[in-house]
Amino acid sequence: MQKVKILFLCAASGIISIWGLYAYSKKVNNTPNGFIRLLPPHIATPHQILNVGANSWYIAGDDNEHFFLGNVTAPGYIMQVGSALKDTNINMLSISPVGQKIYKSAKLYVDAAGTYLFDGIGRQMFYDTLKRKHLEQRLMNAYFTSAVPVSKGTLILRAVDKKLKQHILLKYTADSIALNKNVLQKQVDGIFCTDGILQYDRVNAAIVYLYYYRNQFVRLDTNLNVLSIGKTIDTVSHVKLSVGSIASQQEVTMSAPPVVVNKASCISNGLLYVYSALKANNEDEQMFSESSDIDVYNVKSGKYLYSFFIHDIDHKKIRDFRVMGKWLLALNGNYISVHELRLPANMQ
Repeated sequence: MQKVKILFLCAASGIISIWGLYAYSKKVNNTPNGFIRLLPPHIATPHQILNVGANSWYIAGDDNEHFFLGNVTAPGYIMQVGSALKDTNINMLSISPVGQKIYKSAKLYVDAAGTYLFDGIGRQMFYDTLKRKHLEQRLMNAYFTSAVPVSKGTLILRAVDKKLKQHILLKYTADSIALNKNVLQKQVDGIFCTDGILQYDRVNAAIVYLYYYRNQFVRLDTNLNVLSIGKTIDTVSHVKLSVGSIASQQEVTMSAPPVVVNKASCISNGLLYVYSALKANNEDEQMFSESSDIDVYNVKSGKYLYSFFIHDIDHKKIRDFRVMGKWLLALNGNYISVHELRLPANMQ
């Protein structure tokens, strides 16, 4: 009986701890957090909205004329979206070799140079030029969790170092692999605490890595040398998350929801756009609850410039977005929406 009582108390204590951390994370996200936002009026104007019938689409990139979306449940499909949302179409990618196993975690990536399907678990990628007619397999000798192309035949990868038990960055070519194990700074566990978004700034030929759970982004050259470390405008400099382990599977897991600082991001014309999860001191409570904050930074200098809102659609906040020229594409639940941007010329 005593043993049962102890087990019950342990379980109850664990549940209370998890609930407390969850409540704390919500409180942090929805209360003033020691910073203010510059909010010039009329930056983003809603242009068109389209219901695509599923929330499994994600933004894969753009080619300076169209946006492209991939699908997490169907990696072989691609959606092309114009700024007017009138020339939207969905196509199945032709992939060679036919019948090749592709893991569902595979991610589509599109830029002006071509189309890539990255499969880090399968240690492979599929590629075609801008025409996107036929993606050919290229085997890779490295597992990876994220990838961006920086030139023809050269990729920057994020992977997990099993010895260090943390994320690292690699420069990958067909002939060589160069590692930098010290770029992503461990604060808690090395995996979750270093999680973030790997991006490429084509204007400045620089890699940018934005952390999810702290107010920091790292800028590197294409040889993975650190150029600068920038900070987002919030005050969360240390990751707030709790991790546990599953001994039987030798896995580390999150034991409670973390405090998310930066939810999504993209780079366009040398500007870093960050979807922030945190409320500023000068924000209206209702406006914050009914929209998503986008903070804008100069990638090269790291300087914060200004912010703007993207309103919720059907009570859904944005889950992904992309800027192409003067257009911003956002995903809210099953909806895709296009917004016209008028960026302040005197605040660059």
